[in-house]
Amino acid sequence: NISVLPDAVLDRTPVLQKLFLQNNFLSEVSPHLLNAVPNLLLLNLSFNHLSDESINTDTFQSQVKLVALDLSHNSIKNISSDVFSKMNQLQILNLQHNHFSAVYDEQFSALPN
Repeated sequence: NISVLPDAVLDRTPVLQKLFLQNNFLSEVSPHLLNAVPNLLLLNLSFNHLSDESINTDTFQSQVKLVALDLSHNSIKNISSDVFSKMNQLQILNLQHNHFSAVYDEQFSALPN
């Protein structure tokens, strides 16, 4: 039942490759928090309270190695294409059960895979 993650909570885990934060009450994920874990391959943020305001260009800027990202079951209505601009390795992106009214090709144009 985590609602807030302090920015420094992952500072001593730079080799962490998998992070499971599903089924919590997170409404935001600080870019600083994720900067501390640049070797993440899998990040599960499903079943939280994330929205458009909490997912922006800076959120995943350090996640160049991320292969799988699960943002399903949140409150995301729209997502900018810039959000994925650094994720050159991303192969699995789960956005199921959000509140998208429309999805456009350009939102995912930065994803090579």
